[in-house]
Amino acid sequence: KPIMDNNQNPQKEQPKDIRFEAPTFIDPLTGMFNRYYLYQFLPEEMSKARLGRYPLAYLMVDLDGFKKINDTQGHLCGDEVLKQLAGIFRKKIRATDSVIRYAGDEFSLILPTADVGRAKFIAQQLCDDVGNFEFKGSDGQILHCTLSIGYAVFPLDTQEQMKLIDMADKALYLSKHRGKNRVSHTKEVTLEEVSSLVAMDSFPCQKFIDREQEFSRLKQIYDIVSVSGLLQAACISGFTGVGKSRVVAELK
Repeated sequence: KPIMDNNQNPQKEQPKDIRFEAPTFIDPLTGMFNRYYLYQFLPEEMSKARLGRYPLAYLMVDLDGFKKINDTQGHLCGDEVLKQLAGIFRKKIRATDSVIRYAGDEFSLILPTADVGRAKFIAQQLCDDVGNFEFKGSDGQILHCTLSIGYAVFPLDTQEQMKLIDMADKALYLSKHRGKNRVSHTKEVTLEEVSSLVAMDSFPCQKFIDREQEFSRLKQIYDIVSVSGLLQAACISGFTGVGKSRVVAELK
């Protein structure tokens, strides 16, 4: 039936703008769930685990070196790798598990009934499967990748949704800084270790102004403060233009 205006003239019905409709829960590239699904259903899964009195493991997964693949082989090649990675996840998980494409090359796994031991076993299997898999690029080239994984378990590690995600994320961060291609539980993460890693990650390149010795000394001072709590001071001096302000900016 045509829509009528105030003068009783028929108007054409305007098509819907799908950009503003409710977001889907499926990532179009990999076919996995997306972050909307995570924030919508993780609380529900945690409530079920609480009522059923069983554990729930949450894994954060990162594909090591994915940026290099995109930079050297192109984004189409990167997309093919992510699709094949999703296929590995599908073969490994149970019907009750959920895989979420969290962001870019980061994925999350929700594993109901999985305790610390089970979560570590599954995570290590995923690392092994991906490490042994021959990924095929968009042009048929063979690529090899690895995974870094961090995990936390409800309710053992925390009973809060956002804390569970944050703890698994910090454990992932630890795996990457321990050399990648490995699994870390949140219990392995200490405040001092994470603080030091975050601070040193703020330096994009130690040699950007030939200041290796200065950065090494600053790192030593930071480590002393973060571990012992003892106050230390560093005095940076030099002629105009040698890079004092840049060093201070990078340290901040």
